[in-house]
Amino acid sequence: PYTTLFRSPNTPTYTEAADTVPVAGSVTGSLLEEDDEALAGVETLTININNNRAAKYQVGNRFASHVEEGDIDVELVMSIYFVSSVLQQKYIEGTRTSLALTTADQQDGHKFRFTFPNVVFTTGDKGLSGQTVTSNMTAYAEEDPTTNSKMIIDMIPASFSAIT
Repeated sequence: PYTTLFRSPNTPTYTEAADTVPVAGSVTGSLLEEDDEALAGVETLTININNNRAAKYQVGNRFASHVEEGDIDVELVMSIYFVSSVLQQKYIEGTRTSLALTTADQQDGHKFRFTFPNVVFTTGDKGLSGQTVTSNMTAYAEEDPTTNSKMIIDMIPASFSAIT
C-alpha cells in the first residue's frame, strides 16, 4: 500500500565513480530542512530504513516458499543544539511536519535529496553535548496522503543548477 519514490534522470545503469571524494554534510549545497526552512544546529542525524521484507517458511522445508513484502518504516534520530523550542513544541503537541536532507557530491556537484513529507516526533528529550544543551529528537515517517509515500529520493545532476 505504501510507495517509496525514486526519481532519476534516465540512467538505468550504475557507473562506478573511481577516485572520488565521498559526500559530506559540510559541503556547500548540503542542507537539512524542517517544513521547508533550514534546520540549524544539527549535531548528528541518523536515518534508519527498514523495508520489513521477510522470508516465509513452511513446515518441513529448508528454504522459504516466498518473500513477503513489508511496509517500509523510516526513523530519523537527531541531536540538535537547543537554540529554540520549536521542534520541542512539535513533539509535545504531536504536530506533523516534513524533513528533507539534501547532500552534495564534493567533486562533481551532483545532489541527492531525501524527502520525508509527513513525520511526527516520537521523542524529544534534552541532554548535554559538552557544555551545550541539545535536544535529542526521534522522528517517524508516516504515509503522506498527497504523495502516497513515506520517503522520496531525488537525484539532482550537477547540470540542473537551477535546482537547489
